[in-house]
Amino acid sequence: MKIEDAIKRYESWAEDDRIDILIRKEHKQMADWLKELKADRPQGEWIVRDDNAYCSECGASEDTFIYGSEYWHGLGLSHYCPNCGAKMKVIKR
Repeated sequence: MKIEDAIKRYESWAEDDRIDILIRKEHKQMADWLKELKADRPQGEWIVRDDNAYCSECGASEDTFIYGSEYWHGLGLSHYCPNCGAKMKVIKR
């Protein structure tokens, strides 16, 4: 699920009158936190060298996290760094 979808879902639940008022407030709080997380998320790059990829933000090697990662451009790279959470793109060097 994308962060935008989660924000929309929590906002929808926060406005649903069938849900208890205290639970709706918690959903509103979660939507606000997700918005902050989205705004503060760093943008990084997978720097590919010698069949390995490194996060430009934290320097972590992607092969440490390859198990369970999503395939992206056939490189097996995740859209996000599992170590620091940066949103990633691929730069080949």
